[in-house]
Amino acid sequence: MAGVTETKNDPKNVLYPGNPDWMKNLSESLHTTPLNELAIPGSHDSFTFFLDKTSDVGPDTSQAIRDLVKVFGGMAKDVIFKWSQTQSLSFADQLKAGIRYFDFRIASKPGSEDTYFIHCLYGSKVEASLQEINGYLEEHPKEVVILDFNHFYGMNESMHKQFMAVILETFGAKICPQKDIKTLTLDMLWQNKFQVVVIYQDDVVKDFDQFWPASCIQSQYANTTDPAKMVQFFEKTHSENRPANTFQSYQGILTPDATYIISRFSGSLKNDLVAKACPVFVQWLKKKKRGNNGINICTMDFIEKENFIFEVLGMNK
Repeated sequence: MAGVTETKNDPKNVLYPGNPDWMKNLSESLHTTPLNELAIPGSHDSFTFFLDKTSDVGPDTSQAIRDLVKVFGGMAKDVIFKWSQTQSLSFADQLKAGIRYFDFRIASKPGSEDTYFIHCLYGSKVEASLQEINGYLEEHPKEVVILDFNHFYGMNESMHKQFMAVILETFGAKICPQKDIKTLTLDMLWQNKFQVVVIYQDDVVKDFDQFWPASCIQSQYANTTDPAKMVQFFEKTHSENRPANTFQSYQGILTPDATYIISRFSGSLKNDLVAKACPVFVQWLKKKKRGNNGINICTMDFIEKENFIFEVLGMNK
């Protein structure tokens, strides 16, 4: 695909920036295609390029991992970091590479009024990262992002509403309010200068028309460490008709539990599981097509691997 370059050392790892304006450059025939029928590359736990190893262990962490930290302290946090980091590229670099769907886990932090990303360890402050994404959209007015806030920790209704106010203030008129998803085409979005679809997976969303509820997306997730089982799961779910008014997300990831991590104390997610998941997931995608019952959103860990973005965007040719 035009604009994609590759590393000399590993032709399966796409360099960035590669696809900074791919929505703008889509063929005119796709401008009236609903977003849930386009092939859209996304990143899993999009924010984990930064996790603070000096922070407390997060509220999303299992008791077994917490017990490890009590015994081994900083050494255990190094292990947690290696099994929690799923991305190496910043938001700006992910956007330049072509990522348009972002997967967020959010938490309050004791002693702070700010909201943070969380994946076993605390990440960066969310507000600054949203501003970074907004800055990219300002420079690329025909690109559209889907922001999926799907896990929350330590947040009451008041905190949710305060955080939602931050989202509204950051993106303003770029936010596309709830609509019939079949009207959500690039032409419609461009005409209204909408660039952000915010999915907010908490009951408080019922009070805000600007945010889309959890029911608007189906996320297919195998919850296994076996790549063969991951593909079997995808084949089963792919053959089932999905509701016409939802996004569909395939998460090409393998997920360890505490026992798996403890048994591989010196390993890492990237070397032990991502190395197995990515090539299998991309090979599976190569046999599929986008469309009403086809591929829509695809997410992966370390999205620069295996020509992932190239393969997903190739479905839109």
